[in-house]
Amino acid sequence: MQTPVALEAWKIDSEAFPDTGSDYEKLRFAVGYALLAPSSHNSQPWRFEIEQDTLRLYADRSRTLAVADPTHRELIISCGAALGHLLAALRGLGETPEPSILPDAGHPDLLAIVRLGKRRPPTDAEVRLLEAMPRRRTFRGHFSAEPIGEQVYDRLSACARNENALLVPVREEQRPRIADLVADAERRQMGDPAYRSELSRWMRPNQSPAFDGIPGYAFGFGNLASMLAPRFLRRVNAGNQAARRDRALLQEAPVVTCLLTPHDDVAAWLDCGRALSAVLLSAAVQGIAAGYLNQPIEVTALRGELRRLLETDAWPQLLLRMGHAPLSRPTPRRPQAEVVHEK
Repeated sequence: MQTPVALEAWKIDSEAFPDTGSDYEKLRFAVGYALLAPSSHNSQPWRFEIEQDTLRLYADRSRTLAVADPTHRELIISCGAALGHLLAALRGLGETPEPSILPDAGHPDLLAIVRLGKRRPPTDAEVRLLEAMPRRRTFRGHFSAEPIGEQVYDRLSACARNENALLVPVREEQRPRIADLVADAERRQMGDPAYRSELSRWMRPNQSPAFDGIPGYAFGFGNLASMLAPRFLRRVNAGNQAARRDRALLQEAPVVTCLLTPHDDVAAWLDCGRALSAVLLSAAVQGIAAGYLNQPIEVTALRGELRRLLETDAWPQLLLRMGHAPLSRPTPRRPQAEVVHEK
């Protein structure tokens, strides 16, 4: 089992928020919620700087997935999700965050600056999102057959639109061809030794003391399998097996949906990350989990085909499957001392 220290971040308690403290103290507390955001391979590619009443969010490009994400698109989306968590947490704690997005063109790693406005009572909806953060998980298993109601999905779509993104459902008649794309992309990626090597470096034994990466239990591995899996992955191309698994996961999911943006640049990727945060937290409030099948977006040659199949001019950023699932164990998070620089 993952060491308790690596999971400590998930025990955050909103009752400990310093509501009468300084802006510095409030921003530092809220970063604890930002750290719970999802990221590719659980790489957590962000860092924060807090100086008096100002928080700065930076991309940490030392944690880039050079093979799977050479343009840093997913890295920026991950940082956008952390920003979305941060802003939602501050609202749920009764604060009014005032973000400035991409404030300095001369410093591309500086993604956002956040300051606080006037304190005000949070709405019930804001509190529910705050309370959902420690319950949000990336789910890699099989969902139950329980459907997701149309009204619930409409609310999730509205969350995406509020962040300048689109949540487009995959229609039943589109599923077989998109399942083919996912399987094709999986085989291509797993057929690349460099990709398998990169993925293996982010896989962790269940008893690892690491604060990042994906522990074996997230894949359903026991302790021994979690220790052997990275070595096996590096040496063996299991693309056909992975393609069959992912095809089944897509076809059985109650909902398959795609997050898209009108543009495909850093600003759009940040929007997508904030939209992802909003969608996942709203889903968690409803007891709904999500998993990813992003392979056809990561393979450049297939991304345009996915765009054509979805009949859209917008840019696919993330492919999600959603449904009801039991609450799984969380994955580790880096401690604040590693990601927060205080001035």
